[in-house]
Amino acid sequence: MSATDLRYRVSFRGELIGWSTTLRIACERLHAEFLRNHGPNGGPIASWGTGKLER
Repeated sequence: MSATDLRYRVSFRGELIGWSTTLRIACERLHAEFLRNHGPNGGPIASWGTGKLER
């Protein structure tokens, strides 16, 4: 790697994921991280209440 090689910095929510040599690979990594954080078993759990009806 030389000083003239172009690299794309990939980060999600302020956290560095890595570096890529092409924009396409950078977007793929970012998209994969996005899906991991928004799919099942990923990201914070939303609070939708207890599920019990209050009368």
